[in-house]
Amino acid sequence: MWRSRIKTFLMVLLMSGFIWVLAERQKTQSDEVEVRVLLPVVRNDKFYEYLDDNGVVMPDRAQTVRLQVEGPVGVIQKVKNPSVPIIEKEIPPLPKDTQQYAFGVVKEIFEGSLSVEDGGGVLNVQNAVPPTLTVREYTLVKRSVPVVVRSRPDGNVLSAEILLPATLEAMCLAVQPEEATVWLTQEQQRQALNQQLKVPAEIRIGNVTISEHPVEIKLVQAAAMKPVEIRPKLGVLRPARNWPFKLVIDSKEFERPDLTDPILVRGSTAAVKAYQDIPYHLLLTVRGDEEIGKTTTGPLGYYIPENLRSDLSIENTDKYRNRTINYRLEAVETPPASN
Repeated sequence: MWRSRIKTFLMVLLMSGFIWVLAERQKTQSDEVEVRVLLPVVRNDKFYEYLDDNGVVMPDRAQTVRLQVEGPVGVIQKVKNPSVPIIEKEIPPLPKDTQQYAFGVVKEIFEGSLSVEDGGGVLNVQNAVPPTLTVREYTLVKRSVPVVVRSRPDGNVLSAEILLPATLEAMCLAVQPEEATVWLTQEQQRQALNQQLKVPAEIRIGNVTISEHPVEIKLVQAAAMKPVEIRPKLGVLRPARNWPFKLVIDSKEFERPDLTDPILVRGSTAAVKAYQDIPYHLLLTVRGDEEIGKTTTGPLGYYIPENLRSDLSIENTDKYRNRTINYRLEAVETPPASN
């Protein structure tokens, strides 16, 4: 009999302890919790940016907020442990004819409550820091963007044959982005030289990828592409920034056929376009020890920016080799010091 009494006593003790723990976990209290609010970047034809208190665009769409909540102790503990939870939230439509708006975190983002996943319970949200989240809205439009293949991580443009499709119809801002970008690692580049690759082309606004589109590409050697003529522009490399001389080039120099004839370049469409837009293609290097006032003949070298060198080549034929230009240095008069 005494065994039965002990067993009953233990059962009552365990049940009492369980009921006490359950009651404690259901006890209501106020506390502060930290959560990461994951907000939308794209919704239908709208693109959203989120701004800090200084009006600067935040790089991460998951914003950290501290919430003053009230609810069962057990539910609060679920939110606080073991790490900061990520809560996905929508934003209400912006008021009509408004591009930027500060939404109240408590009433408009959380609508007064915080739900814990997997039936974990609900907490009442009383206050928030920051109290508002500022949203800027842009309208997206459908337009054509060219597909550009770049190497990862340096971003150099690669010569590629875009098999399907060469131009994408995608939802973008009116002026951004200028391209749909395919990123290839070194291993993918080796593969794409020998076979077609099906890869995603990213539509990005700033550092945010808003959509991806499948394309098929194959890399080609620059030498296999048709050369393009570019009218050269001249640049000068001086020996120092604060250089006390003036460089003089007679205007007749620029009428010489060997300076006005186009240079031939090979590369992808994007690389050729980028090369056309740089400030100069022929570079005169001034030594700095030339005799002042005397005409000097200096060699011109072809200039290719480092980020285009892997994807662009210049036809180095005799017609374009060993170009020179005549110039002279003149002293710059220094104004007398004022008393």
